[in-house]
Amino acid sequence: MNAQERESLFAEVSAEAAALADEVRALFDARWRLLRLEASAARDQLRRLAICLGIAVVAALSSLPVFVVAAGDALDGVGGLPSWAWHLTSGGVLLIGAALITWLAWRRFQREFVGLSESVEELREDAVWLREFSTRDAQETRHS
Repeated sequence: MNAQERESLFAEVSAEAAALADEVRALFDARWRLLRLEASAARDQLRRLAICLGIAVVAALSSLPVFVVAAGDALDGVGGLPSWAWHLTSGGVLLIGAALITWLAWRRFQREFVGLSESVEELREDAVWLREFSTRDAQETRHS
């Protein structure tokens, strides 16, 4: 192989390496944009969960004493139960309602939240591809 053929081969290899570097850069740029979009979606889902939980807590805390007292006083003597027993019953019903809201919000969050799993999986696939590509190129270079 003479010097001119070596230079030509080196130029071809350099051009291919530059093209590969550009493609890898574009790939990681696209992956980065996907990661940012998924992070934004995850943040929005977390915000919705926090709002639902906040509303449930505020509702439970603010309505509990008012309704417990009102219901207990209104039901005093009904069924042979004093007002304090009705206060406890009313409070328990309201607390169960708040717990139900919290549980439903948590289930929805778990069902819908994907976080960054898609981006992480894509990056893993890219890393495997780059590893395979680089080892294949290294083997082809040795055999040439």
